This record gives sequence, C-alpha cells and structure tokens, in this order.
Amino acid sequence: SHMRFRENWDEYLIGVIEDCPNPENSCVSAYPPGYDLPNEVPEDVRGTLTVPWKFDDDEMLRQRGRRLRSVAPDALPTGLYCAG
Repeated sequence: SHMRFRENWDEYLIGVIEDCPNPENSCVSAYPPGYDLPNEVPEDVRGTLTVPWKFDDDEMLRQRGRRLRSVAPDALPTGLYCAG
C-alpha cells in the first residue's frame, strides 16, 4: 500500500464523522502523510488541508496538501476532497 494507518484508525474516523454538525451529509477526506519504508511514520499528527494549486495544460484544477499550523480541534469544512 502507499500509506500507513494509525492504530484504531476506524474508531477515530467514526468519531470524527459523528462529531460533524451534520454527520449524515458529511464526508471525511484526508491527504495522508508520507512515511519511510518499511513503517517509519512521522509523529506529527497535524492535519493536511487540500487547497487549489494551479490549472494544468488541459485546464484541470490541480490541488495540493498544506499541513495545518496546529492540530485542529474539530473537523474542518472544505470544498476540495482527495481521491486516489
């Protein structure tokens, strides 16, 4: 796989979605942090927000992740989502 999961990741994400103001219409998305093989995962737990970057030659909007300055106390609303 191209990412590593934190311990109890499923319980953590269920809690995040339950804490959203409107859980039925919420989506949890993430820009996962990098790691070094085999399993050296950074200790930094600040989230990453997906932001617009540029339009490419085909006029597709490209986005990139920006690490938050501090750990967010709650889920953050955003208009961009990650997919892989």
